[in-house]
Amino acid sequence: MEWFLEQARRLLGFFWDLYKAELFKLDDGKSFTLDLFIRLVFYAVIAYAIGRLISRLIEKSILNRFKIERGTKEAISSVIGYLIAGVGLLIVLRSTGIDLSSLTVLAGVLGIGVGFGLQNLTSNFISGITILFEQPLKVGDLVEVNNLLGIVEKIIYFY
Repeated sequence: MEWFLEQARRLLGFFWDLYKAELFKLDDGKSFTLDLFIRLVFYAVIAYAIGRLISRLIEKSILNRFKIERGTKEAISSVIGYLIAGVGLLIVLRSTGIDLSSLTVLAGVLGIGVGFGLQNLTSNFISGITILFEQPLKVGDLVEVNNLLGIVEKIIYFY
C-alpha cells in the first residue's frame, strides 16, 4: 500500500510540475505557464458569456421599449455583444501581462491564414452580419423554400 501511495505522490508531483512549468517568458519577465494559459481561457470564456448576457439584457429590457423592428434589435444587440466580448478579451490579455502591441504581427499573419483557410466560413459570417444590417430578409418574414412555408424566427450568426 505504501508503494502505491508513493507512486501516486510522484505522479501528482509530476503533473503539478508540468502545470507550473514555464513555457516562455513574457516581455515584463513574467513566466507564461500552463496555469496562466488555463486561467486566460477561463477568463476569456467569462468575458464572452458576460458579453452575450449583456447583449441579451439590452435587447430584452432597453430595445423592446423603442419601436424598432425585431431584426434591427438583434443586430444592435449582437454588435454590442461582440464589442463587450472583444473589450473583455483585451482586458484579460492585458491583465495577464501580455503586451498587445507585440501581437499585431501575429494577428496579421493569423488574419491572412484565416482569410485563406477559412474563406467559406468567414464569408458566411460576414454574410450573416450583412443580412442583419441590410435586412433583405428580416425576422418575422414569411419565406418559402422548396414549397415549404415558414416564418423567420432568428438569423443565425456565430455568436
